[in-house]
Amino acid sequence: MGYIHALTGLRGAAALIVFVSHSSNWQMLPGAFGNGFGQIGVMLFFILSGFLMGHLYVKKDFTSENVKLYLVSRVGRIFPLYLLLILMSVLISTTLYPSFHYYITDLDIVLRALFFIDAPFEFWTIPVEVQFYFAFIFFWLLYSRNAPIPVLIVFIALTMIPGIALFWKLGYVPSVFSSYALPFFVGLGTAINYS
Repeated sequence: MGYIHALTGLRGAAALIVFVSHSSNWQMLPGAFGNGFGQIGVMLFFILSGFLMGHLYVKKDFTSENVKLYLVSRVGRIFPLYLLLILMSVLISTTLYPSFHYYITDLDIVLRALFFIDAPFEFWTIPVEVQFYFAFIFFWLLYSRNAPIPVLIVFIALTMIPGIALFWKLGYVPSVFSSYALPFFVGLGTAINYS
């Protein structure tokens, strides 16, 4: 499929935006760079993730072997470090340093994080990403079966409905894939049309 060097620059820009935003939120930089500015970087990461999944996988045959390779690759990249960080945060919070920034002690929050439902603090993006990985499998299946574009659009719209319903019910955007499906699918659509 070929390496796309420009994506490295975009990843760097997204990381810099998030870093500047967090630094601003912690009063290390002027406040104008915080308060949601980092969301631009996060959305760029989500678009890039959708693009990479589309670029690397969507045009491959949807076989059990390819799905297995896809899952092993995704799990290997995300799960070990994320799970280690969650468990270390719990250990540090409960035994070593109660003022730890990533103070996680509530069992419900820990379980939700470990099962990739949602996560506290800056960890929130990882469950969203993992949920996209599973939604992508269904999109890949539909795409490989030559589903018409309206069917793909309906699938994409259906993935967004829970996020919209949760927003109406909760009054804020919950940190679940459904709330952030659009940037992933923008990236995915770009990859499908990329030449």
